[in-house]
Amino acid sequence: ATRRLRRRPARGQAMDAAADPPAAASSDAALAEAPSEDSAEPTLYAAPIITPPTPDELRLAEARKQMLRALDTKITQEDDATALGAIELLEKLVSNILAHPDEPKYREFKASNPAISKKLLKVPGGMEFVNAAGFSTKVVQFEEIWQLQGSGIELTVLEHAQEGLARYKALVHERLQKREAAREERKRGIDKEKELILQQIEGDKSERKDKSWK
Repeated sequence: ATRRLRRRPARGQAMDAAADPPAAASSDAALAEAPSEDSAEPTLYAAPIITPPTPDELRLAEARKQMLRALDTKITQEDDATALGAIELLEKLVSNILAHPDEPKYREFKASNPAISKKLLKVPGGMEFVNAAGFSTKVVQFEEIWQLQGSGIELTVLEHAQEGLARYKALVHERLQKREAAREERKRGIDKEKELILQQIEGDKSERKDKSWK
């Protein structure tokens, strides 16, 4: 029988094959020693501590919202004279209290006062502003009186009221000035048109007179 001879690998190939297993083993060892990303401890998020608002802060925020709403959606929507009358009267009431916080006479007014009734209480938004500013009504000897009680936060509310009134007063004045400027512009346009018409009339008269002499 014919005997088959097994081919022996070359010497270099044998050395490479022998060297491969240790390299693979060292690679596995390196992977085993390398720290896994999943094994790292997670960083905890420290949420900031939120302090709830105090009752005074809530009172101030609500008062500001109500006062600005009364000014923006009602009082300043009236004609300029009515809006300015209400705002200026409110400014006077508020500034008197802030200037004399311990004087009771500045902290109240009668609802029957003709100026206050006409310029403020009967104006849309006027009563809402007064309520938001901290005034409340009481009846003394069958007469309704608006009165401001307390201090501290109530005076702070009035300070914010004063700032809001000044800002909206400036807006109404600006609106009034724009209307006055537009009115003057229209007036100048009408006067110029009248002047042109008069010049045309005079020109027609001169033309007719010249023709009559011919």
